[in-house]
Amino acid sequence: MGSYKIIDVDSLIYLCIPSEKRNDQLFIEGAKAKRRWAKKSLDMFGGIAKMAYMESKPIGLIQYQPKLNLRSKTTTLKPFSAIYI
Repeated sequence: MGSYKIIDVDSLIYLCIPSEKRNDQLFIEGAKAKRRWAKKSLDMFGGIAKMAYMESKPIGLIQYQPKLNLRSKTTTLKPFSAIYI
């Protein structure tokens, strides 16, 4: 497991899920899938996003494309560009 903290992964996952939807089965399954993806990506690349906090509460994030071959020499990704608003 990487050096990330579970609370950081949870902040990444739950930032965009409204609190009233956190008990909805579809959102629960989506959160589980995102947690698996986030942990795998963090182990592979070491970083995938920057979280913004205000008074210890997550308020935003910037997700970015990790540097290629940062941790795994066998990783090959095709470069892409995207802007999400």
